[in-house]
Amino acid sequence: ILDGLGYGSRTKDGFRQAKDGSELEFTLLTTSTDPVRVRAAELITDYLKEVGIKIKVLPLDRNSLFSRIGWQDPEFDYSKPRNFELLMWGWSAPIQSWPGRMEGVLHSDHKSVGTLNIQGSGNKDLDAILENIMKTTDEAGRDKLAQDAQRIVAQDTPLIPLFHPDGTYVYNSKAYDGWVFVKGLGIFNKLSF
Repeated sequence: ILDGLGYGSRTKDGFRQAKDGSELEFTLLTTSTDPVRVRAAELITDYLKEVGIKIKVLPLDRNSLFSRIGWQDPEFDYSKPRNFELLMWGWSAPIQSWPGRMEGVLHSDHKSVGTLNIQGSGNKDLDAILENIMKTTDEAGRDKLAQDAQRIVAQDTPLIPLFHPDGTYVYNSKAYDGWVFVKGLGIFNKLSF
């Protein structure tokens, strides 16, 4: 695919050349306080090197990372260019099953709906599906809409889920004892399937 897009030439170090002749290189931001994410970023670097893409991992403390990506800045417009190329970010996996979270992460109206759309996703068809998910009370209808949304996200790839680390949750068994392990948790990737 990269050859077909005009990135077939390689430098002496084996990295693909950008159209201006420089190495095809990107900086991947991650949090310095999370060793699992730092290690995942290192693995991504190794994997992309195999196809000729150079990655520089830049681990940052939480505040520096937030500042760099504009997270929680009320004036930041997620639909405009951001001050990063690649970002390893995390969302709480169990909460993602709530339809409103999908809308918050993917809707292009970043001011009132897609307030968590850090990656700048902007697909009007996806917006319409996400809005319908929030209105639909029929479980089968909602599942169908969620599948449609997943197809668009897979096609557009505004974000790529990498893994879900295990979580530990405390609860009072006297108040509720019906908790079960959440299917899909634990570190997994394409090889897990």
